[in-house]
This record gives sequence, C-alpha cells and structure tokens, in this order.
Amino acid sequence: MRKIKTTCHVCDLTMKTPGDQEAPSFCEYCGANLLNPSDETRALDSIYISTEAGGIKADVVTVILTNKRIIFTGEKSAEGAGSWIGWMLGGLIGGLIAGAISGAKGDRRQVVSVKFENMASLDVEFGTKLLNKNSKFFTIHDKDGNSYAFQPGKKEAEPWEDEIRKRIA
Repeated sequence: MRKIKTTCHVCDLTMKTPGDQEAPSFCEYCGANLLNPSDETRALDSIYISTEAGGIKADVVTVILTNKRIIFTGEKSAEGAGSWIGWMLGGLIGGLIAGAISGAKGDRRQVVSVKFENMASLDVEFGTKLLNKNSKFFTIHDKDGNSYAFQPGKKEAEPWEDEIRKRIA
C-alpha cells in the first residue's frame, strides 16, 4: 500500500500517511492548517541559529516568522552523558553507538510557538562585546511573563524587527 506524503507549508515537515487514511488536516509538528494554506503563511525566509534560540537548545534552531506567530524548531543534539560515556569506554565506535541509542529513544524534535496576539513586547539590544557590537539581540515577552530570546544574523535583523513590530497587538 502506498503512503501519502504531505509537506507542511510552514515548517516543511513531510508527514507520511497510509494510503487507506486521509491526509492530515493539521501539521503534526507545528500545528499549521494544511487544508487552508493561505490561513497561515511565512512572512520572511527562515533563519538558522546555532546552539540556542527561543528556549530551544539544539545544534541548529530554525526560526520561522509567519503572519500569525514565531516558531522556534530544532532537534535535540545527540551529545550528552550517554555519548560521553561511550567515548570514554569505547572510543569512536562506542560514542557512535551511544549517540544512536540516545537518538532512537524517542522524538528529538522540539518546537516553541509564540502567537502575535499573546506577545506583550519586543526588546532589541545591541551587543556590547567587541565581536558582536553590530549584532542585535531580540527578546520577545509574552503576556504570561515568558521570554524568548534569539539573535538573528546581521542581514536578517532589520526586516525581522520591522515585521515583528508591525504584528505585535
């Protein structure tokens, strides 16, 4: 039996559904409405941030800006106590085996979504150190008191700041 492949227009996740079932109505990862793609559209190209953004720690965090929200996604890195012990005990092969085991232990995908209607403010600060003086650091505060910080690249900072400020209620 053939599987139906459906790709989310927001986060680009490809979902596979058995041929005897209907295609999903919503993305299983980000929750976007797949039946009406014009309901939520990307406002700007995604940005990729290494190590941490929006409360997600991963090798690469993808930040997606849509007309309704900001989404932070990333996969947990395989590094950790299991892979470190594997390296100590068995060198390269042990580390690879430990990393594969920890990777197979469940879903490693992480997602944080902040709707514009729930945002209270956006703080933008310039870096204070020699190497990041021209960089902007963004912190989004929501109405529940949570904060989501990230640092877009120098080229992305201006358009992202403009788009976020336009959309905050």
